[in-house]
This record gives sequence, C-alpha cells and structure tokens, in this order.
Amino acid sequence: MSRDDFITLCKEKIRTYINSEETYDIFTLWKDYWTIGNDRDAVPGTDNQRAIFGNTLNNNIFDCTYNALENKLYLEIFTNTDSRTYNLSTVD
Repeated sequence: MSRDDFITLCKEKIRTYINSEETYDIFTLWKDYWTIGNDRDAVPGTDNQRAIFGNTLNNNIFDCTYNALENKLYLEIFTNTDSRTYNLSTVD
C-alpha cells in the first residue's frame, strides 16, 4: 500500500468512526513507515505503516497502524482529557 493510499484509507475510517454531519478536518500529527524482512531473509519484505491523526471536531486522537503481513488496519481512539502549557522562558 502506498503512503498516500494509507493516509486516505485512515482518514476514510476515521470519518466513518466519527459519523458526523458537521464540517471538520482530519490532519496528520505523526507518520512512520518501516519494512520487515528483506530478500536475504526467509521472510519476504513487507511495508508496515503507522500514523497519528487529530481532528477539528473533538479532542479525539486516532492511532492507525497497517500490518502488511496480516493485511489489516488497526484503529485506536484516544481522548485528550487534559492539556498543560509550560512557559520555558522563565525559571520556576
């Protein structure tokens, strides 16, 4: 699966999960891509991907992982319950 196809699929599954008529954006917070195995190993090379998404509708954070060996997409949903800001320009 290409990186663009992965992002598109994740956003589609997130929109299905949210299931809202309201207008909102889904944005990528973090993206990773790695390969397991190679031609020299007995295991064929597979490309796995993971990304974390946010949205402008609510405080949910979505963690998507594509496992190429299983050909499965995993979606985990987290809710941000607290947020803090620290001023680093002053000494506490």
